[in-house]
Amino acid sequence: MTIRHSNVRNPSTLKTNAHAGRARWGGLGSLDAQLLAGTVGLAVALRIASISILDAKPLRSDPAAYFTMASNLLAGHGLIDALHQYAQYNPAYPFAIYLVWTIFGKSLISVKILNVILGGLSVGVLYAAAMILFRSRLAAVLAATFWATYLEGIVYTAYVSKENLMCFLMTVQIFLVAWFTVSERKYLVAALVGVASGLQALTGSAGGVVVPALLLGLYFGSSGYRSFLRYAAVLVLAMAVVVGPWLYRNDSVLGAPVLVSSMGINLYMGNNANATGNWISIADTPLGSKEWNRMLHEQGEYRVNQYAVKLAVDYMRENPVATAALALKKAVLFWTPPFHQGPPVETQSRAERLIRLLWGIQFTVLTALFAVFVVRYTPRHREFYFIVGSVALYTALHMVFYVMSRYRLPILPVVFLGSAFVLDCWLRPWLGKAKSGRAAPPA
Repeated sequence: MTIRHSNVRNPSTLKTNAHAGRARWGGLGSLDAQLLAGTVGLAVALRIASISILDAKPLRSDPAAYFTMASNLLAGHGLIDALHQYAQYNPAYPFAIYLVWTIFGKSLISVKILNVILGGLSVGVLYAAAMILFRSRLAAVLAATFWATYLEGIVYTAYVSKENLMCFLMTVQIFLVAWFTVSERKYLVAALVGVASGLQALTGSAGGVVVPALLLGLYFGSSGYRSFLRYAAVLVLAMAVVVGPWLYRNDSVLGAPVLVSSMGINLYMGNNANATGNWISIADTPLGSKEWNRMLHEQGEYRVNQYAVKLAVDYMRENPVATAALALKKAVLFWTPPFHQGPPVETQSRAERLIRLLWGIQFTVLTALFAVFVVRYTPRHREFYFIVGSVALYTALHMVFYVMSRYRLPILPVVFLGSAFVLDCWLRPWLGKAKSGRAAPPA
């Protein structure tokens, strides 16, 4: 079957679309290149300001773990954290830090500069994805600007946080699926989707959950069911090649080919008698931190996490109604605007209160626009299914585990694509009327 890669204003064939896309991206002097440079430059400038103003020291929790893993690898000790755990954390982000350090030397500022680069690249890739999907400069500029100026993404540039890499890889995954629909080299692009998805799984396990939605995008971009199966096989094979060495390494040191050893404790913290839907400390669970640390010392990271899986599954089986209600609560928490977050208001500076207010407004407006995208536009355009599917799968995963606000950051560039499309549809008639003196055709 052939996809009708429709633009609500100007439908065209895939072949014509591909040639038009190549023409649009002609030279550095083109308007598209200027707009792209402008949005990327804006993103980089805001992120440089962030790392210049914000002090993310001392490193604690996950940032400290990634910094330690990269330090140990640089010292020749391998990717292990401060507690000598082999797979508590995903390896790709600390490995990226290690690569930067081998070139520029070990420093915290080099990690922040890496984050700035990843942020700028993600804005550029999102612009390109919107151009292919929507064939609209306005939609591309809007999507890129939304992400370039989104305050949470800017602030997290100053932190040693894997979300910086996850956001970039998420934009790459979406761009590659969009490119697949117009490319004449579909096997190559399918392989690249697999490589990006493998890197995403190695960066944050949650990122791997969007692969079925990406396969849906490949399905609608294929000429038939048999060709789709071949492209899907290429994607899966490429992804396996990327994650395979890490799985083999963990099988060698832990006795099991797992991406991370921490899935058990994460599942348990979201599913126990004291669970709230948000992150809670192991000390706040019925098991308690003292017992957990004793078992971790005696049994090792993999076996104690398997025990945590058993505790979580037992709780869910014994309390199905409470578990279902908690899962729905997690979905609500996941998409709740962040007005409630942060330290007590009386301890916040005026600038911090203002930033948090603007962040909450940004999030509320852009997610509301995405809701319109889901309800009004997606049912009529199957080429958008993989966008909505990616957001749905990413949300569903956190309904099983637990919620933290930064966990939704990697999926927000995808949300902003839909937000930009809606605003583009609403603005275009007015822009057309201003140009010609009469209303443009409705979207």
